Amino acid sequence: MKRQRVIQMALASLSSVAWLGVSSWTSADAASIWTNLASQATLKISVTGYPDQQFAEQEDAYQGNLLQGSAWQGFSHQGGRELDIHLPQPAVVHALSIDVRQYLPMGIYYPSYVQFEVRENGVWHTLGRVYNDRSRIGLRDSSQRFTLYFPPTQGQTFRILFPVHVWVFARQIACMGTYQAVSDAKTANDYPISSVTPANTTGQALTPASANQIENMLLVNVSPDSPLYTSSQFASLVAYDNQQNEPVAPFFNTILFLADGSVQDNKSAWNQYLGNLFSSQGQLAQLQEAVYQDNAKLGTPNAVENVVLTLPSTPYNGGDFGEIDGQDLSFNPTLTHPFAVQAREAAIQWFLQKAVQDFAAGAYPNLRLAGFYWQREDCPSDALGEKQLIQYSSALLAKDKLPLLWIPFYAASGVTAWKHLGFQAAWLQPNYAELGNQAFPARLTNAADIAERYGMGLELEWTRLTPNGETLYVQQLQQFAADGLGQGVSHAFYDGANFLSHAEASANPFTRAIYDDTYDFVSGQYNKIGAPIQ
Repeated sequence: MKRQRVIQMALASLSSVAWLGVSSWTSADAASIWTNLASQATLKISVTGYPDQQFAEQEDAYQGNLLQGSAWQGFSHQGGRELDIHLPQPAVVHALSIDVRQYLPMGIYYPSYVQFEVRENGVWHTLGRVYNDRSRIGLRDSSQRFTLYFPPTQGQTFRILFPVHVWVFARQIACMGTYQAVSDAKTANDYPISSVTPANTTGQALTPASANQIENMLLVNVSPDSPLYTSSQFASLVAYDNQQNEPVAPFFNTILFLADGSVQDNKSAWNQYLGNLFSSQGQLAQLQEAVYQDNAKLGTPNAVENVVLTLPSTPYNGGDFGEIDGQDLSFNPTLTHPFAVQAREAAIQWFLQKAVQDFAAGAYPNLRLAGFYWQREDCPSDALGEKQLIQYSSALLAKDKLPLLWIPFYAASGVTAWKHLGFQAAWLQPNYAELGNQAFPARLTNAADIAERYGMGLELEWTRLTPNGETLYVQQLQQFAADGLGQGVSHAFYDGANFLSHAEASANPFTRAIYDDTYDFVSGQYNKIGAPIQ
């Protein structure tokens, strides 16, 4: 649900010029003949990831001409872009470049690299790659030029490609060359064939066995502005109730207790979150009572419910946290600790230690601590200290044999690298219900493909107690079931303000059906699919 999106200061810069030292030729040999051929070319732009209607519509407001003029063209998400420059006739080219902008407050980033290629006989060859070395910190609006010089090379179609994590703004492509013959000019075959670095793919969506036995996980909000659940509300979620309001089968086997953005990043707020969980009448006591009651009625006295707790966010430059072991912690940078990593690690260590100890000390015989959820829902490569903190937290939890879990939003930075970042399991938010009347089925099929490609689970979302909100939720059940991503795949369910309990108790048969359909989906009995949604 994009429950938290924080734009942080980032490291960003780039190498403005890269040289390929494969020839004794220099630009002085024929400098007078090189002109910019790009203004005479045609341009084809392709998405390298998953085309997405929402992001494509966002780009409509930023449609500069990359071959002429100075207006910026914006590219939003969708993996990356290939810009194919087709000249009117074969030429000899010795440099390619593109101007790129960065403005962090607007989510506009330099790409981590720009690659340059040439095509011959339908095959692409790599001329070289220019990396962004990210050597500067700043929020100012800036631009830099990615330029690659190379020996004179024959070709008619050239490519500039780069990844897009949030927004990339580009303009003023230059293709420096000549239509005259140049002695000893190279051809595309003198360069290596372009290859895509193999992704960390699995071909199978996340299974409960790979997610610490989390089959279907319900996200429950335990924040200052959210009502707490009662044992009777939990009971109808831990076990499925028939029309006579009697539990007849296990339902959600895991409850994740969210701490959303309203839980501030200080010790007092974190203690309040823990108090809502561990007090004598807190959420864990209510859940324990619900599991005990359901087990008695189902004849399964030893059955346990998994519990996942949230590790709240520790944002860079987030201010004073509070005192830990006699030391005042601040998430603001200092000269000695410019990224405030040590203070944030100390807060994380205190919280995890306290949460694990409090759970062990509680009287919860039918509850099992199954892991901790990382609150921030993306991981930009330039988020200061973020990757280090993820790996630090994961290492701390490994000592207690607990996983660190993640539920990134759709197209979030770091989604495909979740294992490399340090998470043990991850679920993808399609953010389909958020689209409302603009929802389109390709978002769900793309999400399903990403989950299978990168070994992720899927989140299903219900955001509104309205007929349209119910429809958008059921469409997710339909599409994921049709894609074979129902039973046997690990799911997370975000149902807003306890919508499923309201559905279970509703006198409206259509609303009640939402509760029934959800159980049918997780138990492998969902037979209301028909064709995938249109």
